[in-house]
Amino acid sequence: MLSSIVVMREGPAEEKTCWSRFRNSTKIVIIIVCLSLFNDSLLLTLVDPILPEMLYDLEHPQQSENDSNNPNDTLSLSQDRDVNKDINNQGRYGYLIAAKGIAQFVCNPFVGYIVTRFGYRKPMLFGSLVLLLSTLAFPYSKTYWMLIVTRVLQGISSSLTAVTALGLVAATFKDDYRRGNVIGYAFSGLSIGIIAGPVYGSLLFEFVNPAFPFILLSGIMSFAIFLQLLTMKRESSVKHLHGSLCTLLKDPYIIIVALNIFLLNLDVSIVLAFLPIRLLELINASTWQLGIVVLPTSVGYLAAGLIFPRLVRWFPRWIQGLVGLFFSSLCLMALAYSITFTMMLVVTGFLGLAVGLISTSMQPIFALVVDKRHSEVYGNVYAISDMAVCLSMSLGPLVGGPLVYAYGFQSLVYGAAILDMVCTPITIFLRDIPGKKKIDNEKAPLLKDNDSSAGNPSA
Repeated sequence: MLSSIVVMREGPAEEKTCWSRFRNSTKIVIIIVCLSLFNDSLLLTLVDPILPEMLYDLEHPQQSENDSNNPNDTLSLSQDRDVNKDINNQGRYGYLIAAKGIAQFVCNPFVGYIVTRFGYRKPMLFGSLVLLLSTLAFPYSKTYWMLIVTRVLQGISSSLTAVTALGLVAATFKDDYRRGNVIGYAFSGLSIGIIAGPVYGSLLFEFVNPAFPFILLSGIMSFAIFLQLLTMKRESSVKHLHGSLCTLLKDPYIIIVALNIFLLNLDVSIVLAFLPIRLLELINASTWQLGIVVLPTSVGYLAAGLIFPRLVRWFPRWIQGLVGLFFSSLCLMALAYSITFTMMLVVTGFLGLAVGLISTSMQPIFALVVDKRHSEVYGNVYAISDMAVCLSMSLGPLVGGPLVYAYGFQSLVYGAAILDMVCTPITIFLRDIPGKKKIDNEKAPLLKDNDSSAGNPSA
Protein backbone atom coordinates (compact mmCIF):
# COMPACT_ATOMS: atom_id res chain seq x y z
CA MET A 1 0.00 0.00 0.00
CA LEU A 2 2.76 2.38 0.97
CA SER A 3 4.75 1.47 -2.10
CA SER A 4 1.77 2.22 -4.36
CA ILE A 5 1.40 5.64 -2.75
CA VAL A 6 5.08 6.29 -3.32
CA VAL A 7 4.72 5.30 -6.96
CA MET A 8 1.69 7.56 -7.36
CA ARG A 9 3.63 10.45 -5.84
CA GLU A 10 6.73 9.80 -7.96
CA GLY A 11 4.78 9.52 -11.22
CA PRO A 12 3.53 13.11 -11.40
CA ALA A 13 6.89 14.36 -10.13
CA GLU A 14 8.71 12.55 -12.91
CA GLU A 15 6.23 13.87 -15.46
CA LYS A 16 6.67 17.37 -14.08
CA THR A 17 10.44 16.98 -14.29
CA CYS A 18 10.26 15.84 -17.93
CA TRP A 19 7.90 18.69 -18.79
CA SER A 20 10.18 21.19 -17.05
CA ARG A 21 13.20 19.84 -18.89
CA PHE A 22 11.37 20.16 -22.19
CA ARG A 23 10.28 23.75 -21.50
CA ASN A 24 13.74 24.78 -20.32
CA SER A 25 15.65 22.88 -23.02
CA THR A 26 18.14 25.02 -24.90
CA LYS A 27 17.68 22.76 -27.92
CA ILE A 28 14.03 23.81 -28.11
CA VAL A 29 15.16 27.45 -28.06
CA ILE A 30 17.50 26.76 -30.99
CA ILE A 31 14.71 25.04 -32.93
CA ILE A 32 12.27 27.91 -32.28
CA VAL A 33 14.79 30.56 -33.30
CA CYS A 34 15.86 28.71 -36.46
CA LEU A 35 12.25 28.05 -37.46
CA SER A 36 11.26 31.68 -36.87
CA LEU A 37 14.09 33.07 -39.00
CA PHE A 38 13.56 30.37 -41.64
CA ASN A 39 9.85 31.20 -41.95
CA ASP A 40 10.52 34.93 -42.14
CA SER A 41 13.20 34.62 -44.85
CA LEU A 42 11.25 31.99 -46.81
CA LEU A 43 8.18 34.23 -47.04
CA LEU A 44 10.42 37.17 -47.95
CA THR A 45 11.98 35.43 -50.95
CA LEU A 46 9.13 33.22 -52.15
CA VAL A 47 6.99 36.27 -53.02
CA ASP A 48 9.70 37.88 -55.19
CA PRO A 49 9.06 35.77 -58.32
CA ILE A 50 5.31 35.55 -57.58
CA LEU A 51 4.43 39.22 -57.05
CA PRO A 52 4.81 40.23 -60.73
CA GLU A 53 2.32 37.53 -61.73
CA MET A 54 -0.06 38.41 -58.88
CA LEU A 55 0.05 42.11 -59.75
CA TYR A 56 -0.54 41.37 -63.44
CA ASP A 57 -3.54 39.20 -62.56
CA LEU A 58 -5.01 42.07 -60.54
CA GLU A 59 -4.53 44.52 -63.41
CA HIS A 60 -5.78 42.09 -66.10
CA PRO A 61 -8.41 39.82 -64.51
CA GLN A 62 -10.05 38.95 -67.83
CA GLN A 63 -6.77 37.84 -69.39
CA SER A 64 -5.93 35.77 -66.29
CA GLU A 65 -9.29 34.01 -66.51
CA ASN A 66 -8.66 33.14 -70.15
CA ASP A 67 -5.25 31.72 -69.28
CA SER A 68 -6.71 29.56 -66.50
CA ASN A 69 -9.14 28.10 -69.04
CA ASN A 70 -6.22 27.34 -71.38
CA PRO A 71 -3.48 25.93 -69.16
CA ASN A 72 -1.39 24.81 -72.13
CA ASP A 73 -0.90 28.39 -73.26
CA THR A 74 2.10 30.42 -72.23
CA LEU A 75 1.53 32.67 -69.25
CA SER A 76 -0.21 35.93 -70.07
CA LEU A 77 2.54 37.81 -68.29
CA SER A 78 5.13 36.41 -70.65
CA GLN A 79 3.07 37.09 -73.77
CA ASP A 80 2.83 40.82 -73.11
CA ARG A 81 6.01 42.40 -74.47
CA ASP A 82 5.46 45.73 -72.65
CA VAL A 83 5.71 44.03 -69.27
CA ASN A 84 7.35 46.97 -67.52
CA LYS A 85 4.41 49.32 -68.17
CA ASP A 86 1.80 46.69 -67.34
CA ILE A 87 3.28 45.60 -64.01
CA ASN A 88 5.24 48.64 -62.90
CA ASN A 89 2.81 51.34 -64.02
CA GLN A 90 3.96 54.60 -62.37
CA GLY A 91 6.27 52.59 -60.10
CA ARG A 92 3.43 50.64 -58.44
CA TYR A 93 5.44 47.42 -58.33
CA GLY A 94 8.38 49.19 -56.71
CA TYR A 95 6.11 50.68 -54.04
CA LEU A 96 4.68 47.23 -53.35
CA ILE A 97 8.14 45.73 -52.86
CA ALA A 98 9.30 48.66 -50.71
CA ALA A 99 6.30 48.58 -48.35
CA LYS A 100 7.72 45.68 -46.34
CA GLY A 101 11.13 47.29 -45.82
CA ILE A 102 9.63 50.65 -44.87
CA ALA A 103 7.36 49.06 -42.27
CA GLN A 104 10.25 47.08 -40.81
CA PHE A 105 12.49 50.17 -40.69
CA VAL A 106 9.83 52.24 -38.90
CA CYS A 107 9.14 49.48 -36.36
CA ASN A 108 12.80 48.83 -35.45
CA PRO A 109 13.18 51.76 -32.99
CA PHE A 110 10.10 50.59 -31.07
CA VAL A 111 11.09 46.93 -30.79
CA GLY A 112 13.68 47.69 -28.11
CA TYR A 113 11.06 49.26 -25.87
CA ILE A 114 8.65 46.36 -26.46
CA VAL A 115 11.32 43.83 -25.52
CA THR A 116 12.20 45.87 -22.42
CA ARG A 117 8.57 45.81 -21.33
CA PHE A 118 7.53 42.27 -22.23
CA GLY A 119 10.74 40.22 -22.65
CA TYR A 120 11.61 38.21 -25.76
CA ARG A 121 9.10 35.36 -25.95
CA LYS A 122 5.81 37.27 -26.04
CA PRO A 123 6.88 39.73 -28.77
CA MET A 124 8.30 36.79 -30.75
CA LEU A 125 4.97 34.98 -30.46
CA PHE A 126 3.10 38.09 -31.55
CA GLY A 127 5.46 38.54 -34.49
CA SER A 128 4.95 34.91 -35.52
CA LEU A 129 1.17 35.35 -35.40
CA VAL A 130 1.35 38.48 -37.56
CA LEU A 131 3.64 36.62 -39.98
CA LEU A 132 1.10 33.79 -40.19
CA LEU A 133 -1.67 36.32 -40.84
CA SER A 134 0.26 37.99 -43.66
CA THR A 135 1.12 34.59 -45.19
CA LEU A 136 -2.53 33.55 -45.31
CA ALA A 137 -3.56 36.98 -46.63
CA PHE A 138 -1.29 36.88 -49.70
CA PRO A 139 -3.25 34.43 -51.89
CA TYR A 140 -6.56 36.10 -50.99
CA SER A 141 -5.52 39.71 -51.65
CA LYS A 142 -7.74 40.83 -54.53
CA THR A 143 -6.70 44.49 -54.81
CA TYR A 144 -3.44 46.42 -54.96
CA TRP A 145 -4.05 48.04 -51.57
CA MET A 146 -4.73 44.66 -49.97
CA LEU A 147 -1.30 43.56 -51.17
CA ILE A 148 0.21 46.75 -49.71
CA VAL A 149 -1.38 46.04 -46.31
CA THR A 150 -0.16 42.45 -46.46
CA ARG A 151 3.40 43.62 -47.15
CA VAL A 152 3.20 46.09 -44.24
CA LEU A 153 2.10 43.27 -41.92
CA GLN A 154 5.02 41.22 -43.19
CA GLY A 155 7.43 44.06 -42.36
CA ILE A 156 6.04 44.44 -38.82
CA SER A 157 6.38 40.72 -38.18
CA SER A 158 9.94 40.65 -39.58
CA SER A 159 11.01 43.45 -37.24
CA LEU A 160 9.64 41.62 -34.20
CA THR A 161 10.89 38.19 -35.25
CA ALA A 162 14.47 39.13 -36.14
CA VAL A 163 15.21 41.20 -33.04
CA THR A 164 13.51 38.91 -30.51
CA ALA A 165 14.97 35.73 -31.99
CA LEU A 166 18.57 36.93 -31.70
CA GLY A 167 17.82 38.55 -28.34
CA LEU A 168 16.46 35.26 -27.01
CA VAL A 169 19.65 33.52 -28.09
CA ALA A 170 21.79 36.14 -26.33
CA ALA A 171 19.70 35.88 -23.15
CA THR A 172 19.68 32.06 -23.11
CA PHE A 173 23.33 31.35 -23.94
CA LYS A 174 25.62 33.34 -21.67
CA ASP A 175 28.86 31.73 -22.84
CA ASP A 176 30.25 33.78 -25.72
CA TYR A 177 31.58 30.79 -27.68
CA ARG A 178 28.35 28.83 -27.36
CA ARG A 179 26.32 31.92 -28.20
CA GLY A 180 28.33 32.43 -31.38
CA ASN A 181 27.69 28.85 -32.48
CA VAL A 182 23.95 29.16 -31.89
CA ILE A 183 23.79 32.44 -33.79
CA GLY A 184 25.53 30.59 -36.62
CA TYR A 185 22.79 27.95 -36.54
CA ALA A 186 20.18 30.71 -36.59
CA PHE A 187 21.67 32.35 -39.65
CA SER A 188 21.91 28.95 -41.32
CA GLY A 189 18.14 28.72 -41.04
CA LEU A 190 17.92 32.24 -42.44
CA SER A 191 20.18 31.35 -45.40
CA ILE A 192 18.25 28.16 -46.18
CA GLY A 193 15.02 30.15 -46.29
CA ILE A 194 16.57 32.72 -48.62
CA ILE A 195 17.88 30.02 -50.96
CA ALA A 196 14.75 27.85 -50.97
CA GLY A 197 12.18 30.65 -51.16
CA PRO A 198 12.32 31.64 -54.86
CA VAL A 199 12.43 28.05 -56.13
CA TYR A 200 9.83 26.79 -53.66
CA GLY A 201 7.45 29.64 -54.39
CA SER A 202 7.74 29.75 -58.17
CA LEU A 203 7.49 25.98 -58.72
CA LEU A 204 4.48 25.43 -56.46
CA PHE A 205 2.79 28.60 -57.72
CA GLU A 206 3.00 27.49 -61.36
CA PHE A 207 2.73 23.70 -61.24
CA VAL A 208 0.46 23.09 -58.20
CA ASN A 209 -1.72 26.03 -57.17
CA PRO A 210 -1.16 29.78 -56.65
CA ALA A 211 -2.24 29.54 -53.00
CA PHE A 212 -0.42 26.29 -52.18
CA PRO A 213 3.05 27.71 -51.30
CA PHE A 214 1.46 30.08 -48.78
CA ILE A 215 -0.79 27.41 -47.25
CA LEU A 216 2.11 24.96 -46.87
CA LEU A 217 4.30 27.63 -45.28
CA SER A 218 1.49 28.56 -42.89
CA GLY A 219 1.54 24.96 -41.65
CA ILE A 220 5.25 25.25 -40.79
CA MET A 221 4.57 28.57 -39.08
CA SER A 222 1.76 27.01 -37.05
CA PHE A 223 4.16 24.35 -35.79
CA ALA A 224 6.65 27.04 -34.72
CA ILE A 225 3.87 28.94 -32.93
CA PHE A 226 2.81 25.72 -31.19
CA LEU A 227 6.36 25.21 -29.87
CA GLN A 228 6.46 28.81 -28.63
CA LEU A 229 3.18 28.34 -26.76
CA LEU A 230 4.44 25.12 -25.15
CA THR A 231 7.61 26.80 -23.90
CA MET A 232 6.08 30.18 -22.98
CA LYS A 233 7.08 31.36 -19.50
CA ARG A 234 7.34 34.55 -17.49
CA GLU A 235 10.37 36.72 -18.25
CA SER A 236 11.95 39.56 -16.35
CA SER A 237 12.37 42.90 -18.05
CA VAL A 238 15.47 43.39 -20.16
CA LYS A 239 17.71 46.42 -19.78
CA HIS A 240 19.07 48.21 -22.84
CA LEU A 241 21.47 51.09 -23.35
CA HIS A 242 19.23 53.38 -25.38
CA GLY A 243 21.38 56.48 -25.02
CA SER A 244 24.43 54.94 -26.69
CA LEU A 245 22.74 54.67 -30.09
CA CYS A 246 23.30 58.36 -30.87
CA THR A 247 26.93 58.06 -29.78
CA LEU A 248 27.49 55.19 -32.19
CA LEU A 249 25.89 57.10 -35.05
CA LYS A 250 28.47 59.87 -34.54
CA ASP A 251 31.36 57.44 -35.02
CA PRO A 252 32.70 57.79 -38.60
CA TYR A 253 33.99 54.21 -38.70
CA ILE A 254 30.57 52.82 -37.85
CA ILE A 255 29.07 55.02 -40.57
CA ILE A 256 31.56 53.60 -43.10
CA VAL A 257 30.70 50.01 -42.16
CA ALA A 258 26.97 50.79 -42.21
CA LEU A 259 27.40 52.36 -45.66
CA ASN A 260 28.94 49.12 -46.95
CA ILE A 261 26.06 47.11 -45.47
CA PHE A 262 23.60 49.54 -47.06
CA LEU A 263 25.19 49.30 -50.51
CA LEU A 264 25.38 45.50 -50.62
CA ASN A 265 21.72 45.16 -49.64
CA LEU A 266 20.77 47.89 -52.11
CA ASP A 267 22.28 45.77 -54.88
CA VAL A 268 20.44 42.68 -53.65
CA SER A 269 17.10 44.50 -53.39
CA ILE A 270 17.40 45.80 -56.95
CA VAL A 271 18.21 42.35 -58.32
CA LEU A 272 15.44 40.59 -56.39
CA ALA A 273 12.83 43.17 -57.33
CA PHE A 274 13.54 43.99 -60.95
CA LEU A 275 15.56 41.15 -62.50
CA PRO A 276 12.41 38.96 -62.89
CA ILE A 277 10.72 41.82 -64.78
CA ARG A 278 13.85 42.24 -66.91
CA LEU A 279 13.75 38.54 -67.76
CA LEU A 280 10.10 38.82 -68.76
CA GLU A 281 10.93 41.68 -71.12
CA LEU A 282 13.62 39.63 -72.87
CA ILE A 283 12.15 36.12 -73.12
CA ASN A 284 8.87 34.27 -72.63
CA ALA A 285 9.86 33.27 -69.10
CA SER A 286 7.77 30.94 -66.99
CA THR A 287 7.15 31.58 -63.31
CA TRP A 288 9.67 28.93 -62.24
CA GLN A 289 12.37 30.72 -64.26
CA LEU A 290 11.60 33.94 -62.41
CA GLY A 291 12.48 32.15 -59.17
CA ILE A 292 15.54 30.33 -60.49
CA VAL A 293 17.11 33.48 -61.96
CA VAL A 294 17.75 34.99 -58.51
CA LEU A 295 18.74 31.69 -56.85
CA PRO A 296 22.51 31.95 -57.65
CA THR A 297 22.65 35.20 -55.66
CA SER A 298 21.65 33.37 -52.48
CA VAL A 299 23.89 30.38 -53.22
CA GLY A 300 26.88 32.66 -53.83
CA TYR A 301 26.09 34.55 -50.62
CA LEU A 302 26.04 31.33 -48.61
CA ALA A 303 29.28 30.11 -50.23
CA ALA A 304 31.01 33.39 -49.38
CA GLY A 305 29.94 33.04 -45.75
CA LEU A 306 31.50 29.58 -45.56
CA ILE A 307 34.74 30.38 -47.39
CA PHE A 308 35.99 33.91 -46.78
CA PRO A 309 35.89 34.07 -42.94
CA ARG A 310 38.57 31.34 -42.97
CA LEU A 311 40.88 33.53 -45.07
CA VAL A 312 41.12 36.50 -42.70
CA ARG A 313 44.80 35.84 -41.85
CA TRP A 314 45.81 36.18 -45.50
CA PHE A 315 42.95 38.36 -46.75
CA PRO A 316 42.18 41.14 -44.19
CA ARG A 317 38.56 42.11 -43.73
CA TRP A 318 38.94 45.68 -44.95
CA ILE A 319 40.43 44.36 -48.21
CA GLN A 320 37.60 41.83 -48.48
CA GLY A 321 35.06 44.63 -48.19
CA LEU A 322 36.88 46.81 -50.73
CA VAL A 323 37.25 43.98 -53.26
CA GLY A 324 33.67 42.84 -52.73
CA LEU A 325 32.23 46.32 -53.31
CA PHE A 326 34.33 46.86 -56.43
CA PHE A 327 33.48 43.40 -57.80
CA SER A 328 29.76 43.91 -57.16
CA SER A 329 29.84 47.06 -59.30
CA LEU A 330 31.38 45.04 -62.15
CA CYS A 331 28.72 42.36 -61.77
CA LEU A 332 25.94 44.96 -61.97
CA MET A 333 27.43 46.34 -65.18
CA ALA A 334 27.60 42.82 -66.60
CA LEU A 335 24.00 42.24 -65.56
CA ALA A 336 22.93 45.23 -67.64
CA TYR A 337 24.18 43.41 -70.74
CA SER A 338 22.87 39.95 -69.81
CA ILE A 339 20.18 39.10 -72.35
CA THR A 340 19.74 35.36 -71.81
CA PHE A 341 18.58 33.26 -68.88
CA THR A 342 21.96 31.47 -68.64
CA MET A 343 23.94 34.71 -68.65
CA MET A 344 21.81 36.04 -65.80
CA LEU A 345 22.40 32.87 -63.77
CA VAL A 346 26.18 33.21 -64.10
CA VAL A 347 26.30 36.93 -63.30
CA THR A 348 23.97 36.69 -60.30
CA GLY A 349 26.11 33.86 -58.93
CA PHE A 350 29.22 36.07 -58.97
CA LEU A 351 27.18 38.96 -57.57
CA GLY A 352 26.17 36.73 -54.65
CA LEU A 353 29.83 35.97 -53.94
CA ALA A 354 30.63 39.70 -54.01
CA VAL A 355 27.87 40.81 -51.65
CA GLY A 356 28.58 37.83 -49.39
CA LEU A 357 32.22 38.89 -49.24
CA ILE A 358 31.15 42.37 -48.10
CA SER A 359 28.71 41.06 -45.50
CA THR A 360 31.04 38.50 -43.90
CA SER A 361 33.80 41.11 -43.61
CA MET A 362 31.77 44.11 -42.42
CA GLN A 363 29.71 42.47 -39.66
CA PRO A 364 32.82 41.48 -37.61
CA ILE A 365 34.29 44.96 -38.16
CA PHE A 366 31.19 46.37 -36.45
CA ALA A 367 32.16 44.47 -33.29
CA LEU A 368 35.82 45.45 -33.70
CA VAL A 369 34.93 49.15 -33.78
CA VAL A 370 32.86 48.71 -30.62
CA ASP A 371 35.71 46.88 -28.87
CA LYS A 372 38.24 49.59 -29.70
CA ARG A 373 36.17 52.74 -29.42
CA HIS A 374 33.07 51.96 -27.30
CA SER A 375 31.86 49.58 -24.60
CA GLU A 376 28.88 47.29 -24.04
CA VAL A 377 26.81 48.50 -26.98
CA TYR A 378 26.81 45.45 -29.27
CA GLY A 379 23.03 45.34 -29.43
CA ASN A 380 22.81 48.95 -30.54
CA VAL A 381 25.51 48.63 -33.17
CA TYR A 382 23.75 45.67 -34.75
CA ALA A 383 20.50 47.60 -34.56
CA ILE A 384 22.21 50.16 -36.79
CA SER A 385 23.18 47.30 -39.10
CA ASP A 386 19.57 46.08 -39.30
CA MET A 387 18.30 49.59 -39.96
CA ALA A 388 20.81 49.93 -42.81
CA VAL A 389 19.49 46.67 -44.27
CA CYS A 390 15.86 47.78 -43.96
CA LEU A 391 16.60 51.20 -45.45
CA SER A 392 18.32 49.70 -48.48
CA MET A 393 15.68 47.01 -48.98
CA SER A 394 12.98 49.71 -49.04
CA LEU A 395 14.81 52.41 -51.00
CA GLY A 396 15.93 49.98 -53.72
CA PRO A 397 12.42 49.12 -54.95
CA LEU A 398 10.95 52.50 -53.93
CA VAL A 399 13.40 54.56 -55.98
CA GLY A 400 14.08 51.84 -58.53
CA GLY A 401 10.43 51.39 -59.49
CA PRO A 402 9.96 54.86 -61.01
CA LEU A 403 13.50 54.79 -62.48
CA VAL A 404 12.91 51.47 -64.23
CA TYR A 405 9.58 52.75 -65.51
CA ALA A 406 11.14 55.96 -66.86
CA TYR A 407 14.64 54.91 -67.97
CA GLY A 408 14.75 51.10 -68.00
CA PHE A 409 16.55 48.34 -66.12
CA GLN A 410 19.97 49.04 -67.61
CA SER A 411 20.03 52.63 -66.35
CA LEU A 412 19.05 51.50 -62.86
CA VAL A 413 21.81 48.90 -62.47
CA TYR A 414 24.34 51.28 -64.04
CA GLY A 415 23.45 53.87 -61.43
CA ALA A 416 23.87 51.33 -58.62
CA ALA A 417 27.21 50.20 -60.09
CA ILE A 418 28.52 53.77 -60.25
CA LEU A 419 27.43 54.36 -56.65
CA ASP A 420 29.34 51.25 -55.53
CA MET A 421 32.41 52.33 -57.50
CA VAL A 422 32.42 55.83 -55.99
CA CYS A 423 32.06 54.54 -52.42
CA THR A 424 34.66 51.76 -52.75
CA PRO A 425 37.75 53.86 -51.76
CA ILE A 426 36.10 54.90 -48.47
CA THR A 427 36.60 51.34 -47.19
CA ILE A 428 40.36 52.00 -47.03
CA PHE A 429 39.79 54.00 -43.82
CA LEU A 430 38.91 50.72 -42.08
CA ARG A 431 42.50 49.50 -42.52
CA ASP A 432 43.63 50.89 -39.16
CA ILE A 433 40.86 51.73 -36.69
CA PRO A 434 42.23 53.86 -33.82
CA GLY A 435 41.09 53.06 -30.32
CA LYS A 436 39.92 55.71 -27.89
CA LYS A 437 41.79 54.00 -25.06
CA LYS A 438 45.06 54.47 -26.90
CA ILE A 439 44.30 58.14 -27.54
CA ASP A 440 43.46 58.67 -23.87
CA ASN A 441 46.78 57.07 -22.80
CA GLU A 442 48.70 59.38 -25.12
CA LYS A 443 46.94 62.41 -23.64
CA ALA A 444 47.56 61.34 -20.03
CA PRO A 445 51.22 62.59 -19.77
CA LEU A 446 50.18 65.96 -21.18
CA LEU A 447 47.46 66.26 -18.55
CA LYS A 448 49.95 65.40 -15.80
CA ASP A 449 52.39 68.04 -17.08
CA ASN A 450 49.63 70.64 -17.09
CA ASP A 451 48.64 69.71 -13.54
CA SER A 452 52.23 69.97 -12.30
CA SER A 453 52.65 73.32 -14.00
CA ALA A 454 49.49 74.58 -12.34
CA GLY A 455 50.73 73.38 -8.95
CA ASN A 456 54.12 75.16 -9.33
CA PRO A 457 53.57 78.80 -10.33
CA SER A 458 57.30 79.44 -10.33
CA ALA A 459 57.96 76.72 -12.87
